[in-house]
Amino acid sequence: MLENKKIPIYILTFGMTFALSAFLGTMDLQSSIHISHNLGTISLSILYGCGLLICLFVTPLLLCNLGVKRTLLLGEVGFLVFTLGNFYSGLATMIPGSIIGSMGESLFWPAGISYVNHVFNEYQDSKPDDQKPQDNVKNVWFGRYFGVTKTSVIWGNLLAYAVLYAARKVETHSMHNTTITENNYNTCGSNFCKVSKNSNGNHAYNPKSKTSVYILLGVYAAMQLFALLLHLLCLPAVKRTSDGNTESQLSVNAIKETLWSLGRHLCLTKQLLLAPMCFYFGFFVSYTFSDFTRAFVSCTMGVEKVGLVMAVYGVFNASMSFISTKASQNFGLATVICVIGVFDLSSYLIQLTFQPTSGSKYWVYAIAAMLGTSDGTWQPTISLTMALNFPVGTELAFGTITLWQISAMTIGFILSGRICLSIRIYLLIGNLVLACIGYAIVERQRRNAKFTEETKLLNGENDTRTR
Repeated sequence: MLENKKIPIYILTFGMTFALSAFLGTMDLQSSIHISHNLGTISLSILYGCGLLICLFVTPLLLCNLGVKRTLLLGEVGFLVFTLGNFYSGLATMIPGSIIGSMGESLFWPAGISYVNHVFNEYQDSKPDDQKPQDNVKNVWFGRYFGVTKTSVIWGNLLAYAVLYAARKVETHSMHNTTITENNYNTCGSNFCKVSKNSNGNHAYNPKSKTSVYILLGVYAAMQLFALLLHLLCLPAVKRTSDGNTESQLSVNAIKETLWSLGRHLCLTKQLLLAPMCFYFGFFVSYTFSDFTRAFVSCTMGVEKVGLVMAVYGVFNASMSFISTKASQNFGLATVICVIGVFDLSSYLIQLTFQPTSGSKYWVYAIAAMLGTSDGTWQPTISLTMALNFPVGTELAFGTITLWQISAMTIGFILSGRICLSIRIYLLIGNLVLACIGYAIVERQRRNAKFTEETKLLNGENDTRTR
Protein backbone atom coordinates (compact mmCIF):
# COMPACT_ATOMS: atom_id res chain seq x y z
CA MET A 1 0.00 0.00 0.00
CA LEU A 2 2.78 2.43 0.95
CA GLU A 3 4.70 1.75 -2.25
CA ASN A 4 1.58 2.42 -4.34
CA LYS A 5 1.15 5.74 -2.56
CA LYS A 6 4.77 6.62 -3.28
CA ILE A 7 4.53 6.12 -7.07
CA PRO A 8 2.89 9.53 -7.69
CA ILE A 9 5.62 11.11 -5.54
CA TYR A 10 8.28 9.48 -7.71
CA ILE A 11 6.63 10.78 -10.90
CA LEU A 12 6.22 14.24 -9.38
CA THR A 13 9.82 14.61 -8.17
CA PHE A 14 11.36 13.11 -11.33
CA GLY A 15 9.53 15.55 -13.59
CA MET A 16 10.11 18.50 -11.26
CA THR A 17 13.82 17.74 -11.21
CA PHE A 18 13.99 17.98 -15.01
CA ALA A 19 12.00 21.24 -15.13
CA LEU A 20 13.93 22.84 -12.26
CA SER A 21 17.33 21.78 -13.63
CA ALA A 22 16.66 23.76 -16.79
CA PHE A 23 15.14 26.76 -15.03
CA LEU A 24 17.86 27.08 -12.37
CA GLY A 25 20.62 26.57 -14.93
CA THR A 26 19.20 29.45 -16.97
CA MET A 27 18.66 31.56 -13.88
CA ASP A 28 22.24 31.16 -12.62
CA LEU A 29 23.62 32.65 -15.83
CA GLN A 30 21.26 35.65 -16.05
CA SER A 31 23.41 38.15 -14.18
CA SER A 32 26.48 37.23 -16.26
CA ILE A 33 25.47 36.55 -19.87
CA HIS A 34 22.91 39.38 -19.80
CA ILE A 35 25.03 41.79 -17.74
CA SER A 36 24.65 44.68 -20.21
CA HIS A 37 22.38 47.32 -18.64
CA ASN A 38 21.49 44.76 -15.94
CA LEU A 39 19.12 43.07 -18.41
CA GLY A 40 19.47 39.69 -16.70
CA THR A 41 18.58 40.89 -13.21
CA ILE A 42 15.85 43.17 -14.62
CA SER A 43 14.22 40.15 -16.27
CA LEU A 44 14.45 38.21 -13.00
CA SER A 45 12.97 41.08 -11.00
CA ILE A 46 10.06 41.25 -13.47
CA LEU A 47 9.64 37.49 -13.30
CA TYR A 48 9.38 37.51 -9.51
CA GLY A 49 7.48 40.80 -9.35
CA CYS A 50 4.72 39.44 -11.60
CA GLY A 51 5.01 36.16 -9.72
CA LEU A 52 4.23 38.04 -6.53
CA LEU A 53 0.94 39.29 -7.98
CA ILE A 54 0.07 35.81 -9.23
CA CYS A 55 0.93 34.31 -5.87
CA LEU A 56 -1.19 36.88 -4.05
CA PHE A 57 -4.27 36.84 -6.27
CA VAL A 58 -4.16 33.61 -8.26
CA THR A 59 -2.15 30.77 -6.68
CA PRO A 60 -4.49 29.85 -3.78
CA LEU A 61 -7.44 30.23 -6.15
CA LEU A 62 -5.97 27.86 -8.73
CA LEU A 63 -4.96 25.31 -6.10
CA CYS A 64 -8.48 25.27 -4.69
CA ASN A 65 -10.39 25.38 -8.00
CA LEU A 66 -8.24 23.93 -10.78
CA GLY A 67 -6.54 21.40 -8.53
CA VAL A 68 -2.90 20.74 -7.74
CA LYS A 69 -2.00 18.94 -10.98
CA ARG A 70 -3.30 21.59 -13.36
CA THR A 71 -1.67 24.33 -11.30
CA LEU A 72 1.62 22.45 -11.51
CA LEU A 73 1.32 22.15 -15.30
CA LEU A 74 0.69 25.90 -15.66
CA GLY A 75 3.85 26.54 -13.66
CA GLU A 76 5.86 24.30 -15.97
CA VAL A 77 4.52 26.13 -19.03
CA GLY A 78 5.81 29.34 -17.45
CA PHE A 79 9.30 27.87 -16.99
CA LEU A 80 9.38 26.75 -20.64
CA VAL A 81 8.39 30.17 -21.98
CA PHE A 82 11.03 31.86 -19.81
CA THR A 83 13.75 29.63 -21.27
CA LEU A 84 12.59 30.28 -24.83
CA GLY A 85 12.68 34.02 -24.20
CA ASN A 86 16.42 33.83 -23.48
CA PHE A 87 17.32 32.76 -27.03
CA TYR A 88 17.51 36.43 -27.99
CA SER A 89 18.99 38.89 -25.51
CA GLY A 90 16.64 41.85 -25.81
CA LEU A 91 13.77 43.59 -24.06
CA ALA A 92 11.29 42.44 -26.72
CA THR A 93 11.80 38.76 -25.88
CA MET A 94 13.08 38.58 -22.32
CA ILE A 95 10.49 40.85 -20.72
CA PRO A 96 7.41 39.02 -22.14
CA GLY A 97 9.18 35.73 -21.38
CA SER A 98 9.70 36.85 -17.79
CA ILE A 99 6.07 37.96 -17.40
CA ILE A 100 4.73 34.59 -18.60
CA GLY A 101 7.54 32.77 -16.78
CA SER A 102 6.35 34.31 -13.52
CA MET A 103 3.77 31.50 -13.39
CA GLY A 104 6.68 29.15 -12.75
CA GLU A 105 7.89 30.04 -9.26
CA SER A 106 4.48 31.27 -8.08
CA LEU A 107 2.60 28.08 -9.06
CA PHE A 108 5.26 25.37 -9.28
CA TRP A 109 6.48 25.17 -5.68
CA PRO A 110 3.11 25.58 -3.90
CA ALA A 111 1.59 22.92 -6.17
CA GLY A 112 4.47 20.51 -5.53
CA ILE A 113 4.35 20.98 -1.75
CA SER A 114 0.56 20.65 -1.72
CA TYR A 115 0.73 17.45 -3.78
CA VAL A 116 3.14 15.79 -1.34
CA ASN A 117 1.03 16.96 1.61
CA HIS A 118 -2.18 15.57 0.06
CA VAL A 119 -0.64 12.21 -0.81
CA PHE A 120 0.69 11.85 2.73
CA ASN A 121 -2.71 12.75 4.22
CA GLU A 122 -4.43 10.17 1.99
CA TYR A 123 -1.95 7.55 3.15
CA GLN A 124 -2.50 8.59 6.76
CA ASP A 125 -6.30 8.44 6.43
CA SER A 126 -6.13 4.96 4.91
CA LYS A 127 -4.51 3.59 8.08
CA PRO A 128 -6.40 2.41 11.18
CA ASP A 129 -6.16 4.72 14.19
CA ASP A 130 -3.65 2.46 15.94
CA GLN A 131 -1.40 2.34 12.84
CA LYS A 132 -1.42 5.97 11.77
CA PRO A 133 2.07 7.34 11.00
CA GLN A 134 3.49 9.85 13.48
CA ASP A 135 4.22 13.48 12.63
CA ASN A 136 7.92 12.84 12.12
CA VAL A 137 7.06 10.55 9.19
CA LYS A 138 5.80 13.63 7.31
CA ASN A 139 9.19 15.24 7.97
CA VAL A 140 10.85 12.30 6.23
CA TRP A 141 8.50 12.58 3.22
CA PHE A 142 9.20 16.30 2.84
CA GLY A 143 12.92 15.74 3.37
CA ARG A 144 13.13 13.21 0.56
CA TYR A 145 10.99 15.36 -1.73
CA PHE A 146 13.14 18.47 -1.22
CA GLY A 147 16.34 16.41 -1.29
CA VAL A 148 15.58 15.01 -4.75
CA THR A 149 14.23 18.21 -6.29
CA LYS A 150 17.19 20.19 -4.98
CA THR A 151 19.58 18.02 -6.98
CA SER A 152 18.22 20.08 -9.90
CA VAL A 153 20.85 22.70 -9.09
CA ILE A 154 23.53 20.05 -9.68
CA TRP A 155 22.28 18.68 -13.01
CA GLY A 156 21.35 22.02 -14.55
CA ASN A 157 24.67 23.63 -13.68
CA LEU A 158 26.81 20.64 -14.62
CA LEU A 159 25.13 20.74 -18.02
CA ALA A 160 25.89 24.46 -18.32
CA TYR A 161 29.52 23.86 -17.36
CA ALA A 162 29.88 21.01 -19.86
CA VAL A 163 28.49 23.03 -22.77
CA LEU A 164 30.11 26.40 -22.06
CA TYR A 165 33.49 25.09 -20.95
CA ALA A 166 33.71 22.72 -23.92
CA ALA A 167 33.25 25.72 -26.21
CA ARG A 168 35.86 27.90 -24.46
CA LYS A 169 38.27 27.71 -27.43
CA VAL A 170 35.62 28.51 -30.00
CA GLU A 171 35.69 32.28 -30.47
CA THR A 172 33.44 34.37 -32.65
CA HIS A 173 34.19 37.74 -34.17
CA SER A 174 32.26 39.48 -31.40
CA MET A 175 34.15 37.81 -28.54
CA HIS A 176 37.54 38.85 -27.22
CA ASN A 177 40.02 36.72 -25.37
CA THR A 178 41.49 38.64 -22.47
CA THR A 179 42.99 37.71 -19.16
CA ILE A 180 41.73 38.47 -15.70
CA THR A 181 44.42 40.54 -13.97
CA GLU A 182 45.08 41.25 -10.31
CA ASN A 183 43.49 44.68 -10.82
CA ASN A 184 40.29 42.95 -11.95
CA TYR A 185 40.27 40.88 -8.76
CA ASN A 186 40.21 44.09 -6.72
CA THR A 187 36.65 44.72 -7.90
CA CYS A 188 35.43 41.17 -7.23
CA GLY A 189 33.90 39.54 -4.18
CA SER A 190 32.58 41.89 -1.50
CA ASN A 191 34.44 44.74 -3.28
CA PHE A 192 32.05 44.46 -6.23
CA CYS A 193 30.10 47.72 -6.37
CA LYS A 194 27.50 48.22 -9.11
CA VAL A 195 27.67 47.08 -12.74
CA SER A 196 29.86 49.28 -14.94
CA LYS A 197 28.68 50.26 -18.40
CA ASN A 198 31.54 48.47 -20.08
CA SER A 199 30.94 45.18 -18.28
CA ASN A 200 29.46 43.72 -21.46
CA GLY A 201 32.91 43.83 -23.02
CA ASN A 202 34.55 41.90 -20.23
CA HIS A 203 35.15 38.31 -21.32
CA ALA A 204 34.70 37.10 -17.75
CA TYR A 205 30.96 37.63 -18.06
CA ASN A 206 30.51 36.47 -21.67
CA PRO A 207 30.68 32.90 -23.04
CA LYS A 208 33.27 32.63 -25.82
CA SER A 209 30.75 31.16 -28.25
CA LYS A 210 27.17 32.32 -28.65
CA THR A 211 26.40 29.03 -30.37
CA SER A 212 27.12 27.22 -27.10
CA VAL A 213 24.51 29.37 -25.36
CA TYR A 214 21.90 28.47 -28.00
CA ILE A 215 22.72 24.76 -27.66
CA LEU A 216 22.43 24.98 -23.89
CA LEU A 217 19.08 26.77 -24.01
CA GLY A 218 17.80 24.23 -26.56
CA VAL A 219 18.63 21.35 -24.24
CA TYR A 220 17.01 23.17 -21.32
CA ALA A 221 13.81 23.73 -23.32
CA ALA A 222 13.69 20.03 -24.27
CA MET A 223 14.05 19.03 -20.61
CA GLN A 224 11.17 21.28 -19.57
CA LEU A 225 8.95 19.97 -22.36
CA PHE A 226 9.67 16.39 -21.23
CA ALA A 227 8.71 17.25 -17.63
CA LEU A 228 5.49 18.89 -18.81
CA LEU A 229 4.46 15.86 -20.88
CA LEU A 230 5.42 13.42 -18.10
CA HIS A 231 3.20 15.15 -15.54
CA LEU A 232 0.39 15.68 -18.03
CA LEU A 233 0.22 12.02 -19.03
CA CYS A 234 1.44 10.09 -15.98
CA LEU A 235 0.79 12.10 -12.81
CA PRO A 236 -2.50 11.18 -11.06
CA ALA A 237 -4.70 14.12 -10.17
CA VAL A 238 -5.40 14.82 -6.51
CA LYS A 239 -9.10 14.54 -5.82
CA ARG A 240 -10.48 17.60 -4.12
CA THR A 241 -13.93 18.03 -2.66
CA SER A 242 -15.61 21.26 -1.75
CA ASP A 243 -19.19 21.31 -0.47
CA GLY A 244 -19.83 17.98 -2.15
CA ASN A 245 -18.58 19.07 -5.56
CA THR A 246 -15.52 17.70 -7.30
CA GLU A 247 -14.39 21.16 -8.37
CA SER A 248 -15.82 24.51 -7.37
CA GLN A 249 -16.59 26.97 -10.15
CA LEU A 250 -14.27 29.86 -10.94
CA SER A 251 -16.32 32.89 -10.00
CA VAL A 252 -16.03 36.35 -8.56
CA ASN A 253 -17.31 35.06 -5.23
CA ALA A 254 -14.67 32.32 -5.18
CA ILE A 255 -11.95 34.88 -5.91
CA LYS A 256 -13.19 37.19 -3.16
CA GLU A 257 -13.44 34.34 -0.69
CA THR A 258 -9.93 33.12 -1.49
CA LEU A 259 -8.41 36.60 -1.23
CA TRP A 260 -10.29 37.23 2.01
CA SER A 261 -8.99 33.95 3.47
CA LEU A 262 -5.45 34.74 2.36
CA GLY A 263 -5.69 38.26 3.78
CA ARG A 264 -6.89 36.97 7.14
CA HIS A 265 -4.13 34.38 7.18
CA LEU A 266 -1.49 37.02 6.43
CA CYS A 267 -2.72 39.07 9.40
CA LEU A 268 -2.39 36.21 11.88
CA THR A 269 0.16 36.97 14.60
CA LYS A 270 2.07 33.75 13.99
CA GLN A 271 2.21 34.41 10.26
CA LEU A 272 3.51 37.95 10.78
CA LEU A 273 6.20 36.69 13.15
CA LEU A 274 7.28 33.98 10.69
CA ALA A 275 7.22 36.34 7.69
CA PRO A 276 10.84 37.54 8.21
CA MET A 277 12.02 33.92 7.97
CA CYS A 278 10.25 33.41 4.62
CA PHE A 279 11.45 36.82 3.42
CA TYR A 280 15.02 36.05 4.45
CA PHE A 281 15.11 32.87 2.39
CA GLY A 282 13.90 34.68 -0.73
CA PHE A 283 16.42 37.49 -0.23
CA PHE A 284 19.14 34.88 0.28
CA VAL A 285 18.24 33.02 -2.93
CA SER A 286 18.24 36.22 -5.01
CA TYR A 287 21.68 37.05 -3.62
CA THR A 288 23.04 33.61 -4.48
CA PHE A 289 21.69 33.48 -8.03
CA SER A 290 22.67 37.04 -8.99
CA ASP A 291 25.31 38.73 -6.85
CA PHE A 292 27.28 35.65 -5.83
CA THR A 293 27.46 34.16 -9.33
CA ARG A 294 28.50 37.51 -10.81
CA ALA A 295 30.78 39.03 -8.14
CA PHE A 296 32.41 35.87 -6.78
CA VAL A 297 32.32 33.41 -9.70
CA SER A 298 32.19 35.17 -13.10
CA CYS A 299 34.36 38.06 -11.92
CA THR A 300 37.14 35.86 -10.52
CA MET A 301 36.97 32.66 -12.61
CA GLY A 302 34.96 33.42 -15.77
CA VAL A 303 31.35 32.67 -16.69
CA GLU A 304 32.29 29.15 -17.87
CA LYS A 305 32.91 28.16 -14.24
CA VAL A 306 29.50 29.31 -12.99
CA GLY A 307 28.01 25.90 -13.75
CA LEU A 308 30.72 23.98 -11.90
CA VAL A 309 30.69 26.24 -8.83
CA MET A 310 26.89 26.13 -8.63
CA ALA A 311 26.98 22.34 -9.03
CA VAL A 312 29.02 22.26 -5.80
CA TYR A 313 26.34 24.50 -4.32
CA GLY A 314 23.72 22.01 -5.50
CA VAL A 315 25.48 18.98 -3.97
CA PHE A 316 25.45 20.56 -0.52
CA ASN A 317 21.95 21.93 -1.09
CA ALA A 318 20.48 18.49 -1.86
CA SER A 319 22.47 16.72 0.86
CA MET A 320 21.37 19.14 3.54
CA SER A 321 17.70 18.73 2.61
CA PHE A 322 17.98 15.11 3.77
CA ILE A 323 20.23 15.85 6.73
CA SER A 324 18.28 18.85 8.05
CA THR A 325 14.92 17.05 8.08
CA LYS A 326 16.53 14.08 9.83
CA ALA A 327 18.13 16.46 12.32
CA SER A 328 14.82 18.22 12.96
CA GLN A 329 13.27 14.82 13.56
CA ASN A 330 15.91 13.89 16.13
CA PHE A 331 16.76 17.25 17.72
CA GLY A 332 13.77 19.47 16.90
CA LEU A 333 13.25 22.36 14.49
CA ALA A 334 14.35 24.93 17.06
CA THR A 335 17.81 23.40 17.31
CA VAL A 336 18.22 23.22 13.54
CA ILE A 337 17.20 26.87 13.07
CA CYS A 338 19.53 28.00 15.85
CA VAL A 339 22.48 26.17 14.28
CA ILE A 340 21.82 27.35 10.71
CA GLY A 341 21.38 30.93 11.96
CA VAL A 342 24.86 30.93 13.50
CA PHE A 343 26.24 29.17 10.42
CA ASP A 344 24.81 31.81 8.07
CA LEU A 345 26.21 34.64 10.16
CA SER A 346 29.67 33.04 9.97
CA SER A 347 29.29 32.60 6.20
CA TYR A 348 28.51 36.28 5.67
CA LEU A 349 31.46 37.39 7.79
CA ILE A 350 33.74 35.19 5.67
CA GLN A 351 32.35 36.69 2.46
CA LEU A 352 32.85 40.22 3.77
CA THR A 353 36.52 39.57 4.61
CA PHE A 354 37.39 37.37 1.60
CA GLN A 355 39.85 39.01 -0.81
CA PRO A 356 40.00 37.15 -4.17
CA THR A 357 43.40 36.77 -5.81
CA SER A 358 44.80 34.42 -8.43
CA GLY A 359 45.84 32.08 -5.62
CA SER A 360 42.76 32.33 -3.40
CA LYS A 361 39.99 32.44 -6.01
CA TYR A 362 39.32 28.71 -5.63
CA TRP A 363 37.98 29.39 -2.15
CA VAL A 364 34.87 30.44 -4.06
CA TYR A 365 33.98 26.72 -4.13
CA ALA A 366 34.00 26.67 -0.33
CA ILE A 367 31.71 29.69 -0.17
CA ALA A 368 29.37 28.01 -2.66
CA ALA A 369 29.29 24.94 -0.40
CA MET A 370 28.33 27.10 2.57
CA LEU A 371 25.55 28.80 0.62
CA GLY A 372 24.27 25.42 -0.57
CA THR A 373 24.23 24.17 3.01
CA SER A 374 22.10 27.15 4.03
CA ASP A 375 19.66 26.75 1.12
CA GLY A 376 19.24 23.03 1.71
CA THR A 377 18.46 23.64 5.38
CA TRP A 378 16.16 26.65 5.23
CA GLN A 379 13.63 25.56 2.60
CA PRO A 380 12.45 22.27 4.16
CA THR A 381 12.75 23.80 7.63
CA ILE A 382 10.43 26.67 6.70
CA SER A 383 7.90 24.29 5.12
CA LEU A 384 7.92 22.06 8.20
CA THR A 385 7.60 25.09 10.47
CA MET A 386 4.49 26.23 8.57
CA ALA A 387 2.98 22.74 8.53
CA LEU A 388 3.58 22.45 12.28
CA ASN A 389 2.14 25.83 13.21
CA PHE A 390 -0.78 25.79 10.75
CA PRO A 391 -2.31 22.28 10.77
CA VAL A 392 -5.55 23.90 9.55
CA GLY A 393 -5.29 26.00 6.39
CA THR A 394 -2.01 24.44 5.32
CA GLU A 395 -2.52 25.40 1.67
CA LEU A 396 -2.82 29.06 2.61
CA ALA A 397 0.30 28.76 4.76
CA PHE A 398 2.26 27.25 1.87
CA GLY A 399 0.93 29.99 -0.40
CA THR A 400 2.16 32.68 1.97
CA ILE A 401 5.62 31.08 2.05
CA THR A 402 5.87 31.66 -1.67
CA LEU A 403 4.34 35.12 -1.33
CA TRP A 404 6.98 36.35 1.09
CA GLN A 405 9.83 34.61 -0.71
CA ILE A 406 8.88 36.03 -4.10
CA SER A 407 8.52 39.51 -2.56
CA ALA A 408 12.06 39.22 -1.20
CA MET A 409 13.46 37.85 -4.44
CA THR A 410 11.88 40.68 -6.43
CA ILE A 411 13.46 43.28 -4.16
CA GLY A 412 16.76 41.37 -4.19
CA PHE A 413 16.97 41.24 -7.99
CA ILE A 414 16.05 44.93 -8.25
CA LEU A 415 18.91 45.78 -5.86
CA SER A 416 21.35 43.46 -7.63
CA GLY A 417 24.00 45.44 -9.48
CA ARG A 418 22.65 48.70 -8.10
CA ILE A 419 24.15 48.68 -4.61
CA CYS A 420 27.55 47.57 -3.38
CA LEU A 421 27.79 43.91 -2.46
CA SER A 422 28.93 44.63 1.09
CA ILE A 423 25.69 46.55 1.72
CA ARG A 424 23.70 43.61 0.35
CA ILE A 425 25.43 41.26 2.79
CA TYR A 426 24.72 43.57 5.74
CA LEU A 427 21.05 43.61 4.73
CA LEU A 428 21.07 39.80 4.76
CA ILE A 429 22.55 39.76 8.25
CA GLY A 430 19.86 42.15 9.54
CA ASN A 431 17.10 40.06 7.95
CA LEU A 432 18.57 36.88 9.47
CA VAL A 433 18.46 38.37 12.97
CA LEU A 434 14.80 39.40 12.54
CA ALA A 435 13.93 35.92 11.22
CA CYS A 436 15.47 34.18 14.24
CA ILE A 437 13.77 36.54 16.71
CA GLY A 438 10.37 36.04 15.06
CA TYR A 439 10.73 32.26 15.07
CA ALA A 440 11.87 32.24 18.71
CA ILE A 441 8.70 34.09 19.76
CA VAL A 442 6.43 31.72 17.80
CA GLU A 443 8.19 28.64 19.14
CA ARG A 444 7.91 29.92 22.70
CA GLN A 445 4.19 30.55 22.24
CA ARG A 446 3.69 27.11 20.69
CA ARG A 447 5.47 25.35 23.55
CA ASN A 448 3.55 27.31 26.17
CA ALA A 449 0.26 26.43 24.48
CA LYS A 450 1.26 22.77 24.29
CA PHE A 451 2.28 22.75 27.95
CA THR A 452 -1.03 24.35 28.96
CA GLU A 453 -2.99 21.79 26.94
CA GLU A 454 -1.07 18.88 28.43
CA THR A 455 -1.59 20.29 31.93
CA LYS A 456 -5.36 20.57 31.38
CA LEU A 457 -5.45 17.02 30.04
CA LEU A 458 -3.50 15.73 33.02
CA ASN A 459 -5.74 17.58 35.47
CA GLY A 460 -8.81 16.20 33.71
CA GLU A 461 -7.49 12.65 34.03
CA ASN A 462 -6.74 13.18 37.72
CA ASP A 463 -10.30 14.54 38.31
CA THR A 464 -11.76 11.48 36.56
CA ARG A 465 -9.72 9.09 38.73
CA THR A 466 -10.71 10.95 41.89
CA ARG A 467 -14.39 10.62 41.05
